[in-house]
Amino acid sequence: MARLITTVLLFLALIVPSNVSAGSRGELYRQAKSATALIVAVNDATHSISLGSGFFVDHDGLLITNAHVVEDHTRLLVYVQDQQVFPNPHLLVVDPDLDLAAIRIPLKNNRTSLPLAQQPPDDGEDVIAVGYPRITDILQMGFVLHPTVVAGYANGVVEGRTRTKGRTTPFIQTTANFNFGNSGGPLISLSSQEVHGMVVHTVP
Repeated sequence: MARLITTVLLFLALIVPSNVSAGSRGELYRQAKSATALIVAVNDATHSISLGSGFFVDHDGLLITNAHVVEDHTRLLVYVQDQQVFPNPHLLVVDPDLDLAAIRIPLKNNRTSLPLAQQPPDDGEDVIAVGYPRITDILQMGFVLHPTVVAGYANGVVEGRTRTKGRTTPFIQTTANFNFGNSGGPLISLSSQEVHGMVVHTVP
């Protein structure tokens, strides 16, 4: 039985247009993986590395992720699949309380972006999470860098607390089974093909 994981609801729908095109499940998977990137935050002082995921919300390189993925770093790298590496991208804003961060990278060509939903998913709705879980294990096995899709069901909206100030905030509960590295990736509805939330691996 997949364990319940909580994802933080995004409130960015006013930033990005929500045009959704119909397509097969395979097309959605390919689009979602193309719009998801690996984020590596290195702290040279503590000799530590933080790995997480992020996703594009426009065609000009605006990438959204978790604040805890990029905090306390001395070097930041964004890997766009196995094709491009962006060292020291522009970190636009970090909100530790809502666990949100925005990064801008100079894309050479327009990438696929994901539309943001304005409403939470219905209970029982099919959803997928996209990210880079256990990426070190994958690379050690000799596979090229690639995102992973995990399927599950939306299990309702629950009341939780923000990360640092403890304010009340809604979370989406899902049955998808996540691992280290999924944090910051998108939670996408199969029916609307819109992003309903951002994955957090731990509950605040």
